[in-house]
Amino acid sequence: MNDYQTEWQEYKRLRTRFFLMWLAYIPLCIAALVISVLIFGKGSDAGILATAIVAFVWIFLFLRLGKRLTAWKCPRCHKRFESWWKGWFTSDCANCGLPKS
Repeated sequence: MNDYQTEWQEYKRLRTRFFLMWLAYIPLCIAALVISVLIFGKGSDAGILATAIVAFVWIFLFLRLGKRLTAWKCPRCHKRFESWWKGWFTSDCANCGLPKS
């Protein structure tokens, strides 16, 4: 297991970033709305547009990070770690059986 320690650390970093981005969506949108109201004024179309742009950029980055997480390769066999039917809930590699650590 120690042979793959750096790969597992990278996987855990990706998983943590994904979870933190998931948690940050609502606060980020609220902050973008408040800042746009302060800059453009209440009810301004520019403020709504700025908030929508921030939300869509966040969604794009979130989906991109999710794709990186699901496409993560097993350190032993270098194939996709997750199986399509179990997703993130798999406890071992779908191809070589390496347990998740």
